[in-house]
Formats: sequence, C-alpha cells, structure tokens
Amino acid sequence: MPLPLKPVGGARPPSDAGSAKRLAAIRAAFPSRALKVAPPTPGLRGLASDLWVLVIVLVAVLAMSASYVPLLITDLPLALSGVAVEMQEQYLGPSSGCRYWAVVVTTCDLELRARSPDGLWQSRSVSFAYFFGRPASMDDYLILGLPAAPYWLTVAPALDRVGNRLMTVAFFIGGASALALFLAKGSIVAWRIPRRTRAALSGKVLVPVLLHSFIRAEGRRVTKRSQKPGFGLRRANGGAEVRWTNPRGEALFPLARPPHDPPTMVLGVTVQGSGVVMPLDLGLTWVDLTEEERRRVLVAASLEQRGDP
Repeated sequence: MPLPLKPVGGARPPSDAGSAKRLAAIRAAFPSRALKVAPPTPGLRGLASDLWVLVIVLVAVLAMSASYVPLLITDLPLALSGVAVEMQEQYLGPSSGCRYWAVVVTTCDLELRARSPDGLWQSRSVSFAYFFGRPASMDDYLILGLPAAPYWLTVAPALDRVGNRLMTVAFFIGGASALALFLAKGSIVAWRIPRRTRAALSGKVLVPVLLHSFIRAEGRRVTKRSQKPGFGLRRANGGAEVRWTNPRGEALFPLARPPHDPPTMVLGVTVQGSGVVMPLDLGLTWVDLTEEERRRVLVAASLEQRGDP
C-alpha cells in the first residue's frame, strides 16, 4: 500500500492541455504487455550519508555500555544479597573522581585498591553513573568486597544507587536507540517505498498516468543532489497523495515544462484499479521497455519539441 502523506497546502495545479495530449499519445504508444519495474533504491553508497551518523551513535552506546554495564552486573547481586563487607585496608587511586553533569547526571571513574584477607593487594577500575544527587566526598567512598572473591571490589555509593544506575543506563541506551531509529527513518523509507512499489506493479500491465508532484511541506528540504526525504505525488484525476523518494537524483519524465526540480507534472504508471503509482525517469529505465518501445514512447511524448508546454 502507498504511504500516506499529510495534505500539502496550496491550490491544486490546473490541468495542462498540452500534457493531456502528450499523455494520450504516450498511452497509445505504450506496450500493453506485462512489464517489470525497477524503482531506484539508495544502494550502499546512498546509505553512507546516514550510516556514519548511526555509527557514531552506536559507538557512543557501546562505549557507555563498556564503562557502566560491567560494574552494574556485579553490583546488582551484591546489592540484593547484602553480603559485601568493608575492606580493612583500602584507598582510592590518584586519578579517581566524580563529575556532576548538567545538574542531572553524576558520573564516577574510580581506581579501587584494597588488601584481601590473604594479604595481597587487589585493584579494580570502575565507572558508574546515576541521575541526580551530587557526588559524595571522596572520604565517603568506602571500598566494599567479598572475602571469598576480593577482586570484586565496589564502593558503597554505587551499591546504594544500584536501582538508580539501572534506570540511568536503560534511559541512555533507550534514548540512543530511539535517536538511531529516527536518523535511519529516511533510509528505511527510501528502501521500503521501492520494495512495495515493485511488489504492487511488477509483472503486470501498466497504464501511463499524469502525476502532479509536490515538495513536501514537512521534513527536510529536498535538494537536487538527494531527494531521499521524499515528495508527494498525486494523480491528475484525484486520489490520495503517496510519498516518493528518488535517492539517486535521476530526472523525472516531465509532461510540462518544469519551473523547478522536481517538475510539477510528470509521467507515471499504475495498474488499472490500483492506488499505487510510480513516476518514470527521463530515460525510461525504471521499466523494462525494449529499445523500440522506449523510442516509440519518446517520439509520442515529442520531447524534442522544446516549444511544447
């Protein structure tokens, strides 16, 4: 099914007599056999502009998880069991410290040093974050551990806020995932529209139609280089608008002299009785016409007559 668009403001463009004549001639020349369609897809190169942003988000999430999740995994059972005890000989490394970010999040990076019951010094570098609450004084960061496993070192404030830390990590990972999906929305749409169009039209007898093209009023501005954000298409005889993307920036097949890019009246195809439409490119390469069929359509469109409207 076509993707719905919100109505775009402005009056509906008037029907063009010259375009209607061209359309009638094209219909007469268009083959009446089943045709395969190949609407443009972004390809790996087309996705690169979006993927680099997603990679940055993914790296940030993984970096945060690598810092905060390991301590959270060990602290959760300790907090639930209450078996952690204060280490008798302990100190914090010189690089230990906590920071209070934007009056909301406290992050701590600590170097824990403690002597185990067998007399050996154990060390562990830990990082954790939690919402609200200014960091305590470094003197309050008592080092806790397990006599049977002294290398599982942690600090009292980290255990006291284990529930808060769990929600903080979940919020950051969830927020980053939502941001990644939002940034990938344009690419997802650019892949989904051609796939649905191909499923609805390919292998069927196609009927040429006149389409009005509108720049979308919402979303990112369409540029000549990339029309991935999409624009609206509507059949000349009415009907709901459908979104279309043109990720590689091919010129559309104009049925009237275009005042801007994309043109306001373009040639499209559909299946009789279907609401799915697909515009055609200027070279008519999105449908598997033979060279002779393509030549007949171009002649019928009289594109060489620059004076036509």
